[in-house]
Amino acid sequence: MPVVDLLKRFAEKKNATPSQIALAWLMAQKPFVVSTPGTRNMDHLNENLGAINVQPTAADLSELETAFSNITVHGGRMNEMQMQAVDQGVTSRDFVPGVATKVLLCQMNHQEQG
Repeated sequence: MPVVDLLKRFAEKKNATPSQIALAWLMAQKPFVVSTPGTRNMDHLNENLGAINVQPTAADLSELETAFSNITVHGGRMNEMQMQAVDQGVTSRDFVPGVATKVLLCQMNHQEQG
């Protein structure tokens, strides 16, 4: 899994976990992007909160973007239920989306307001 391997290598350099790198990268994208990872495990919650301490520099983000651009991702972006919701024009009030869908909905709402 090339993306996971990339996150692991980068995490080692930043003294963080791959999850923290992924969350820090996501939060660095735009001020209106809000990550909402879910967990029922206290250790995972603490790990996720640790992403706040990972402050990627512009060089870090550029390095990750370059590395991501060299990876070919295979498979669907959403599962069947999520695709049906998109096809029906469902809003964020109508279902409980995953992180990627929440980011997309947040971006769509921002564009509509801006």
